[in-house]
Amino acid sequence: MLATDLKRLVSYRFYIPICLALLVLRLVWASYAPLFIDEIVYWDWARWMDWSSLEHPPGVYYLARLSQLIATGNLALRFVLPFLHLVSMVAIGLIAVRIDPQFSKGQLAGVLALGQTVPMLHLGGTLLMPDSGLIPCLLLAAYAALVIESGNSRLSQAVVLGALLGLASCFKYHALFIGGGIAFYAIKKSVRDSKQRIAFTGILALCWLLFSFPVWLWNFQNGFASFLFQFFHGVPGEYFQRQRILETWIGLVVLLGPAFAGFFIWSAFSGVRNLSYAWGSSLWVCLLTVLSFVGRVKAHWFLPAVWLQLLVARKWMTTSTILSTCFLGILIGWTAPLLLTQPRMKAAITRFWVNLPEETDFFPALVTQLQSDPWITKALPVAGPAHCPSPHAWASLRWYWVAKLAYHLPGQPRAFSFDHRLSNYSFRDRKVLLEGCPVVIVADGAHLVPLELAKRVNVLHSKEITVPGFETKHVVVLVGTAYGSGGNQDSQ
Repeated sequence: MLATDLKRLVSYRFYIPICLALLVLRLVWASYAPLFIDEIVYWDWARWMDWSSLEHPPGVYYLARLSQLIATGNLALRFVLPFLHLVSMVAIGLIAVRIDPQFSKGQLAGVLALGQTVPMLHLGGTLLMPDSGLIPCLLLAAYAALVIESGNSRLSQAVVLGALLGLASCFKYHALFIGGGIAFYAIKKSVRDSKQRIAFTGILALCWLLFSFPVWLWNFQNGFASFLFQFFHGVPGEYFQRQRILETWIGLVVLLGPAFAGFFIWSAFSGVRNLSYAWGSSLWVCLLTVLSFVGRVKAHWFLPAVWLQLLVARKWMTTSTILSTCFLGILIGWTAPLLLTQPRMKAAITRFWVNLPEETDFFPALVTQLQSDPWITKALPVAGPAHCPSPHAWASLRWYWVAKLAYHLPGQPRAFSFDHRLSNYSFRDRKVLLEGCPVVIVADGAHLVPLELAKRVNVLHSKEITVPGFETKHVVVLVGTAYGSGGNQDSQ
């Protein structure tokens, strides 16, 4: 089945060569595009792995760790991503020829163009995010379900499908919903004999559970903290907030393009009535649409559903709609990030994009200021016990400051979070003993809660510093000795 479909796909002579050429372009793009905060956090977490984490399943950290072993610089976070995007493009091509062996060249060219230019479809192939691994796993699972529909419903197919859905669940919890739809479709289309169907379902479920085992183990060890975090994340106290609703839907239009966004929503709602391979993704879109009016929904949460609904758009694909959508996609998804690699253009853009300086320029300037200030060395207490980091531990008070500090400091040391709220670092560092260790805390003054910090650190000295070029930033440096472990005590 796979060999036959690959031959059909290769018979469209333009498809694979263009995907390979764009693979090279993505590697170049990934090596120069500025790193964003979430990528740096994933990089930092991947240096000290655990079974999973509070905010995400562990898959994105595995990708970061694998890239670290292969490449350096920006590619130490992104090297494997262009290859995963190539897998996604091949998978969507296989689905296309499986659905319709006579899929026209124009339609397949439209799928290729949209998959390479629409920001929501292509950014995961260059920027490190959980969706980078989720998408190829779900697309391959959808293809496996279509193979099962064709009558090839051996138990080995249940193993393959369960393994792919389990791997998808290691990247994002969204896979539980969308993968459930794919699994339902495969079971429904499998053998008619009830005993064989029960065996097929049992093996599929067992393999799904086995390949997502790290997620279940970590949650079992930590009081199901991640499941609870995801369930309550962003919902309480934000019902029917106009700003949240507009952020979701404006973001979706920008990331998809106006024409494609409208068709995508329409096709998803109409697809719920049809038990096709894309039924799970349609259900996910409908669920997010409802939740966007009663809670907090981010536009990129729609991403895996967009990929699975892409082939539904083939009847809508005309030259004018493809060109207009691709033009907007190239402008937003390719041109803008490339401009940020040029120092003069980046300086011009940062004058209008107020949050960007902290993403790119602030922390290098902060670290330079810390290195040039002798006060820290003088304020440090005598060396701590033998188990302490040498000459002292670095820390901050918010997860994103911790990651950026670790990334930009010389030697990229381990940095700790003394935030009184739970985060990934609360669990990652809980086994690291810091009792009696000298610690230097660098933080935004707005994050400082003295009474909470006093539970974790005996602060001996403090100082406000000014970072040249960022004079409005209120930065505080605190020096003292730590109590207990590096993790939040509430995570113990």
